[in-house]
Amino acid sequence: MFQAALSGEIRIEADMEKLLKVNEVSEILQVSPKTVYNWVCYGYIPYLKVNNSRGSSGVLRFRQSDLEQWLEIKKQSGRGTLKNSFIN
Repeated sequence: MFQAALSGEIRIEADMEKLLKVNEVSEILQVSPKTVYNWVCYGYIPYLKVNNSRGSSGVLRFRQSDLEQWLEIKKQSGRGTLKNSFIN
């Protein structure tokens, strides 16, 4: 994911997975943003908390691959009726 250059700098590789925002996740899963926040609060959905430069407690982000895996588990266990199609 990260590579150290000869000069000692760290650069991010171009193939790093894009992180999704709450609104993007709510559109993909066809639920309201409030539902996504509730799922995060209850630990129901995988998420990341990314700190920003303003010193706040951070912002929520989601890896598409984590969501796809989460949906597959829900589908196999018969829990939930979420659509499992993602727009690439």
